[in-house]
Amino acid sequence: MATREEVDGTLRQLVKRLDGADLDGASLPQNDRTIVCYITDLELTYRADYVGGRIRKLRLVKASDAASDVRISVGSDELVALSEGKTSLPMALLFGRIRVDANARDLLLLRQLF
Repeated sequence: MATREEVDGTLRQLVKRLDGADLDGASLPQNDRTIVCYITDLELTYRADYVGGRIRKLRLVKASDAASDVRISVGSDELVALSEGKTSLPMALLFGRIRVDANARDLLLLRQLF
């Protein structure tokens, strides 16, 4: 199991990766969203605001404060493996190691990050 510090660092790296993402000519969505990432094995909930094509204010919140437009549920080790390219998002989704509740456009955006 990854530590809280590893998870925090991984999520911050992913936020930076989104800022520099090459989306193969696609533009980032411009409508604002709230993103929640629930780390299942550590019972941590992170929330971030997606505003103007950028993720802002990544922070740890109480699960009860976690209303969102995009919700990601993943184990700590799987999150680290995804960010390091050791596993793919489609495979993680297929085998239920990650769950994403979002619309199709948001799913495509997430695919670009992994």
